[in-house]
Amino acid sequence: MLITNINTTRTSFVPIHMIVPVSGRLHTLKRLLTNFDQVVMRTNDSDLTNVYLYVVLMETAEESGESMSVIVNYVKNFIKERQATRINLIEVENGNFTRGYARSYGASRFNDTDLLFFIDLDMVFTRELFPRIRHHTIFHKQ
Repeated sequence: MLITNINTTRTSFVPIHMIVPVSGRLHTLKRLLTNFDQVVMRTNDSDLTNVYLYVVLMETAEESGESMSVIVNYVKNFIKERQATRINLIEVENGNFTRGYARSYGASRFNDTDLLFFIDLDMVFTRELFPRIRHHTIFHKQ
């Protein structure tokens, strides 16, 4: 973190790690990835260069019609075709989907000082979200 004085902090340098738990719902995941690509990846805005998306993919106990391998292939192809280096896929091989476990599993890959933002699959956001996240975050509190 670059914080030395509250008045001189350059918050755009603080990376935001967005974690989204996913199980099935490929159509909604496509919308989220497209939204992230358009809002975050296709800009030179300094507030957005340190924003990352982590898709935590788990199997579901229910038959949703979309196998995990179909979703994995779609996400990997999306990343490759769009050169989306700030989109990451985390596959959870064991267990049935629970949103809380997927969030914890994704969060376990980070340090206590990293800024994590948990989102739901059907969330749509604009570029104004990210400066607000940084502005309203209180280190070790919220």
